[in-house]
Amino acid sequence: IGLKNTLFITVISFAIALLLGVAFGLMRVGENRVASGVSKVYVAIFRGTPILVWAFFFYFGVPQLIGHSVNIWIAGALTLSLNSGAYLAEIVRGAIQAVDPGQMEGARSLGLNRRQSMARVILPQASKIAMPSVINQLVIMIKDSSLLLASGLGELLYTAQQLYAANFRVTETLLLVGVIYFVAITMLTWLANIVDRKVNR
Repeated sequence: IGLKNTLFITVISFAIALLLGVAFGLMRVGENRVASGVSKVYVAIFRGTPILVWAFFFYFGVPQLIGHSVNIWIAGALTLSLNSGAYLAEIVRGAIQAVDPGQMEGARSLGLNRRQSMARVILPQASKIAMPSVINQLVIMIKDSSLLLASGLGELLYTAQQLYAANFRVTETLLLVGVIYFVAITMLTWLANIVDRKVNR
């Protein structure tokens, strides 16, 4: 159950984080200074603060602000997705800026506007550049999900904690958890690399 919860919260959060990363990454390199500034502030806030602070904030702090409790899954997804979204935004920004500027100039000379040039020429090339870093961020997110035990989410490490509290076999339980994390991360990385090769073939 713990592994299933870990993978579920990771997949959901990663999908949200990827959308945030692309959106804020595009805002960062766009011509709108306000949007670029908003993106810069978002990235600075979430890259500059510990993820555990946000886990506590969304599960314990937000209920005090809104007057009722927050679902533990929603709090966990917000924590992981907003944090990883900031890192993915920087990955997207860096990948776009790594594309030869001449590509944009060439696309514009062919009559495409900026949005069309970005969608048809720049982003396909940027996605190939960004893919290894995106896969790495997925691995980091799986490991970061263990911090959600602080808010009581029944992920893998939380389940292990419940087990060794009952049987007092701390070393064996934690070693087993380490092996499970290693296998899960290795399998997901393998699948992500297959997708990378098919997409960037």
